[in-house]
Amino acid sequence: MLAWSVQQHEPVATLHHGVRDHLGASLAANRHRLSLLRAEALRVAAAFGAAGVACVATKGIVFESTLYQGSGTRVLKDIDFMVAPADRDAASQALAELGYEIGNYDWKQDAIVPLERRLYMEYRMYPDHLPRHVRRLDDPLVRHIYLDVANSLTWHGAPYQIPLEAARAGRLTQAVPGHPGAVLPTFGPDYQFL
Repeated sequence: MLAWSVQQHEPVATLHHGVRDHLGASLAANRHRLSLLRAEALRVAAAFGAAGVACVATKGIVFESTLYQGSGTRVLKDIDFMVAPADRDAASQALAELGYEIGNYDWKQDAIVPLERRLYMEYRMYPDHLPRHVRRLDDPLVRHIYLDVANSLTWHGAPYQIPLEAARAGRLTQAVPGHPGAVLPTFGPDYQFL
């Protein structure tokens, strides 16, 4: 965000060239990462649709093109989707067919490693999310993509639940920067910010 702000409001000549170059490279790298995440979000949504899994994109992947106006300043750690609890198995299968694995990316090994048993058991005990899915990329800058799939608007064991059906009934679509005509399914603002 600092790089974008400087780019928009500060005469570039006033910056030390090392600072200017670092900020520019950071913004360019984040924009590159976002372009890959946007394309991947569309790919996952299409695979879910083909598998009969109704989904919505949530959180960062939606906010970066709305609240952040597609400026490339929003840093995303993963792509978030929500599916109905009954679609968990079909969603997992669709992700496996796209090359996703349950696990974590280990940057030292440049490889996907299994989840720690403790974390895997937490996912089993509190089934409001699928276990963390990750796919390795051959991109020189972005080596992996994490995907988070939730199936509740609250959390397992919450003292109240928000009906997912009501949230999905008001589903909207969101344009995806860099992909003319492509849209992601999203919640309306009344549910998107929960």
